[in-house]
Parts: sequence; structure tokens; C-alpha cells
Amino acid sequence: MKNTPKKKVVIAAGGTGGHMVPATALAKNLELLDEIGSVVFMGDGLSTNPYFQKEEFTFHDIASGRISMRRPKELLLSCFQIVKGICTAVLHLKKQKPDIIIGFGSYHSFSTLVASRLFRIPYVLYESNLVLGRVNRLFYKSSKILATQFPLDKKSYQKKSIIVKTPLNIKKIENQANSRKHYKLDENTKTLLVFGGSQGSKKINETVLEMLRLLDQKSIALQCIHILGKDADLVWFKKEYQKLKLNVCVKSFETKMQKALYASDLVISRAGAISIGEQIACSLPSILIPYPFAKDNHQEKNANYMQKIIKGSCMLREEKLDPCVLYEKVQSILDPRMNKLKEMKDHLNAYKKKEKGELLCELIQKCIRDEKK
Repeated sequence: MKNTPKKKVVIAAGGTGGHMVPATALAKNLELLDEIGSVVFMGDGLSTNPYFQKEEFTFHDIASGRISMRRPKELLLSCFQIVKGICTAVLHLKKQKPDIIIGFGSYHSFSTLVASRLFRIPYVLYESNLVLGRVNRLFYKSSKILATQFPLDKKSYQKKSIIVKTPLNIKKIENQANSRKHYKLDENTKTLLVFGGSQGSKKINETVLEMLRLLDQKSIALQCIHILGKDADLVWFKKEYQKLKLNVCVKSFETKMQKALYASDLVISRAGAISIGEQIACSLPSILIPYPFAKDNHQEKNANYMQKIIKGSCMLREEKLDPCVLYEKVQSILDPRMNKLKEMKDHLNAYKKKEKGELLCELIQKCIRDEKK
């Protein structure tokens, strides 16, 4: 009996955790399939990307660039980088001969997707936001599948899209008490998780600190895990938190995000799609503060969906963010007399039960099999 050759997959990805978390989670799932022989990453800046485990995957850095008419001085350099990246991608694709390419959006994947069109290699796109990103908008019409986490905001895109379950690195339910022990927190005290996105947020960090000072003055039983982001002054925040009676674990970065999520009762975060996906997966209520300068205002649309459709979050715009307003929001959700925390958690559980999306890994598998016919 003749052995069926194993399939080769290229994942075109790069950039923030919002792109890299689902891309690496999908890669791990694909590697478990018998019919997959190799999974290779191609994208801009992978060798220095903090969200990419380069020791775990084969990868190639493929240059790319942003095309923006607002920055004419950078336009020429970006065009050069894109041409260079397309040439490099062509050489790698010619050598590897992949059966399918999976693009995760952002300009980091652009050069690889252009090269895939030149070779007529079938490709699948993944979009985690409610708004289709610019690179995905350019390539979606010729894609085999446009996989999405949520229904897209325009009906013209919805005709092509299929809702899937977001690939995440959350594999099993963590014990809340053990997760709190990991952060040296009390097992029985309500816990707040603050996370301003992969880059961090100065406004959120400073407002949360002031809000926790208010809580500290009122001797409210609450503890906090505060992930500042890589650009924040960790030493200064630690000194400020030491002045409070509240138990606070403060870090610049968290590699074990699953533990932080399961240790918590409520999250304050940006409205990035992967943060939202993790909150849904863990049935964790949240206060979402959309990044006001996000392209196409996609974070506000994500937050609106969580607040109005799923009903597992409250949205608070950054221009209205101050310690007193945030204090009132946190108080109203955590107040046991209001029962709001439980209601939000119930809505998240209900959404998960009725969610019909299949696994992205299974969709890719079907796509590969269809190509064989």
C-alpha cells in the first residue's frame, strides 16, 4: 500500500500577541495531526518577537512594511522592505512547496501572502476582531476560507466567512486556589486582574493605582494582579503598591496568562480580540477599555459586542476613565447584593454553550482534504 505524503503548512504571522497567540496555538494543534508533516512560520520580525516561541518552531523572517500615505518619508523604505520580503518568501515557498498557507492578518504577513498568490498556493485567513483588518481585506476574496472569531461587521464579508473557535493556549481548567497561591494571594479574597495589552497602557496603569488607593482607604477586601506591560516603570509601581494594605502582585509581563485568568474574578483590560477570547474561554467578566486609536475603531466594536450581545462585560471609554468612575464600576460588579458578577459569568457560560463554531484546526484539516480531491 502506497503511503500518502504528509502535508506541509506555512503560517504567515507576526506582530502583537493578538496575532501570535492564536497562530502558535494553531501550530501546536496542527502538529498533533498524523497527516501534517511540517508547520513553518513566515513573517516579519519573528526572530525578535516576544510572543513567538522560536525554539519550538521552524521559521523564516520575511521582511515587510506598512503602507501609509500619512508617513511619506517612510513609504519608500516600506516599499523596499515589501519587495525584499516578497523575493525572500518566493525563494522559501519554492523550496518548501507548502500545501496550504494560513494568514493571521497584520502587515507582517503581507509579503508571504503576495508570494502565495504568485505560486497559486491555496490559503486560509483568520480574523479575530469584528472588523476585518486591512491585509485580510486585500486577500479575502481569493482565500479558500475566511475564518473569524465573531460575526464580521459588514454583510459582504459575512458571506465568505465561517465562525470558528479561537485557537488559544488555554488547555485545561486551573484550580483557582492554586492559581492564587502562585501569585502569593489569599485563596478566599476577590481578585482583580489588570492587563493593558501587550504594550501596556500608561493611562490604565495610573488610573488603577489611584482606584486601588481609594479601595485601600475604605478597607474593601480585594486583591490584584497587575500586569503593567513592558514599557512601564516596574520599580516605581512596586514601591507605590507597597504603601497600600491591599495585596497586589505587580509584574511587567506574564508568560503564564492562564494562571492569572483563573486566579481572578474580574478583569480590567483593553478590548483586543485575543484578550476577549481568553475571557470568554475562562468565563471571566470584565471591564473593557478600548484603545482609542485602534485601526477602524475595532476595539470599541469588540467591546460593544461583549457588552451588548454576550453581556459578559462593561465598556468604559478611555476619555471617561478616572479613578472614581472605575471605582464605581468595580464596586457595582463585585457587590454581592447586586449579583452582577454572577449574571455576567452566567451570560459568558450561556454564550459558550450556544457557540457553534468549529475548531480552526479541523477546518484547516478539511480544507487540505478537499484540495486532495
